[in-house]
Amino acid sequence: MFLGDDTTDLDAFRALEKLRGESVLEDILRVGVKSDEGPPEIVSEADIAVDGVEGVVEVLRALLDGRQDSDG
Repeated sequence: MFLGDDTTDLDAFRALEKLRGESVLEDILRVGVKSDEGPPEIVSEADIAVDGVEGVVEVLRALLDGRQDSDG
């Protein structure tokens, strides 16, 4: 999982997509973090988009909750 919110993160999004296309990495999740300051491509090039820091916290909590549920 890679989370990004600015123009420099688009380079990482694109590199990860290239690796996905080459089957080097298959389990990739590119999370775009929406903000007023960020470029619109963060949302369009991400696999999913979340609203700001609060959205990131929600994603991380969901992952943690899922892990705790699978631990029994």
